[in-house]
Amino acid sequence: MIPSALESGISALASARWQTAHDLLRQAVAESPTGAAVEALGDACSWLDDADTIEVREWAYRCYREEGDPGGAARAAIGLAFDYLTFRGEAAVAQGWLALAARALADVPLSPEHGHLVVWESDFAISVEGDPVVAADKAAEAVRIGRELGIPDIELIGRAQEGITLVLKGRIPEGMRLLDAAAAAAMAGEIADPAYAGYAVCYVINACEMAQDSHRAAQWCRRLDAHCQKVGMRALQQICRSEYAGVLVEQGEWDRAEEQIMVAAEDLARRRPGLAGEPLVRLAELRRRQGRTDEAAELFAQAEGHPRALLGLAELALDLGDPVGAAALARRFIRRCSTADRTFRGQGLQVLVAASAEAGDLEAARGALKELTEEASEVTRGAHRAGIRLAASALLLAEERLEAAREAAEDAVDLYDRAGAPFGAARARAVLARVLLALGDGAAARREADAAARAFDHLGARGEAERARTLCRPSAPAGLLTPREIDVLRLVADGLGTAAIADRLVLSEHTVHRHVANTLTKLEARTRAAAVAKASALGLI
Repeated sequence: MIPSALESGISALASARWQTAHDLLRQAVAESPTGAAVEALGDACSWLDDADTIEVREWAYRCYREEGDPGGAARAAIGLAFDYLTFRGEAAVAQGWLALAARALADVPLSPEHGHLVVWESDFAISVEGDPVVAADKAAEAVRIGRELGIPDIELIGRAQEGITLVLKGRIPEGMRLLDAAAAAAMAGEIADPAYAGYAVCYVINACEMAQDSHRAAQWCRRLDAHCQKVGMRALQQICRSEYAGVLVEQGEWDRAEEQIMVAAEDLARRRPGLAGEPLVRLAELRRRQGRTDEAAELFAQAEGHPRALLGLAELALDLGDPVGAAALARRFIRRCSTADRTFRGQGLQVLVAASAEAGDLEAARGALKELTEEASEVTRGAHRAGIRLAASALLLAEERLEAAREAAEDAVDLYDRAGAPFGAARARAVLARVLLALGDGAAARREADAAARAFDHLGARGEAERARTLCRPSAPAGLLTPREIDVLRLVADGLGTAAIADRLVLSEHTVHRHVANTLTKLEARTRAAAVAKASALGLI
């Protein structure tokens, strides 16, 4: 007996022959537009990243509603949630479809559709709402349903989601173990659905980026890319390229990173515009590190709404010498993060510590560092730990606790080096040079500044390289500081604070603060201690 077009089309779907499936299912729908036929056609359209996907799946939803099939209606609604998010970037509409799926299943006995629904509810809680608590609850429910119904796909993707929620909560080692296991199972064929298999690996890469674990991310990016190539998951493959580009940026392979970003950006803009912000925000971060600040600012603005864009703008403000603006942006980013999202919040807290210390708001810097240290108590290595130590060094330098600042900066250099993060290591060396300069060890400061400049030159970070070179350069001309600025700086050198200087010189505290700020700008110094050291080296005080 010759199989029908519907049977042949579903068989082609099962073997990942998407175009063949699409053509056969078009024929099947023309012959008999049942919910099953239209749903299968919608699946084929989705795999081909066809813009007709939404229209076809809405048709399938209506068919199932007319046929009185709540499970089919729920499947169509779940698919539409994904489509509206990835094709159009309409998160509110997408969540509306998830709500319709839940309504369809409200009075139905436990079924596979219940498991798929909670999987996507967990995913949206992670990616759209940023709520790891809700995500963890939904992931645990997916695991339970998968076990009860004997469906490994649902159980294992739930396990992967449990892993990423643990990482978000700051329990990084525990979360990574779950993620690695789920991804390995997926690549070994224990997850039959090729989409779920790809998502399981994608969760690992997302977690690696949050935890700044570039070595692990690079390994899983290669596996995901191979999987996507094999089954024809073009959209996820481009997301993988974007995430891999983020890894390459951290590893200092900026030319390769840009190649990956450009391919991903072009393909996603054409196929899944709702996902185009992923490569865009990574290109913005690359431009920031390269010192192409105008381009970076424009790209971050274009990626508005992406969680990384606001953080990138905060770091860009710090690069441009606006620590007050950087601190404000960092606080805004932190407010957007769920209190349970400790890992992502931690990246914002690192920026807030550095910005507040540079702005002279030491109380705010101490509070942010305390929160950062508590939330990352389980993090003992890697670039994330390096970032914490670098933030601590910035605060300790501002507090003029120079030996402690030196130790923290040295730790940051070593941790970044071991994590294979050359940009972070070079930045840590530049901070270490400033600390050494404040300690009066000019020779050691020059060695660190030169090493930082060479590393920045190798990466192509021209602005950072020039700033590193000027750290120990005695180039300030005589008369650069006004007599009153010299008076203030001499008292700073004697260890007096703002209030004591104001009292000694019969000035307002605001005026003293302005003189100090002007002095820091003129001497290109980030802290009072660094300004004293540089002025002393130049013979100004």
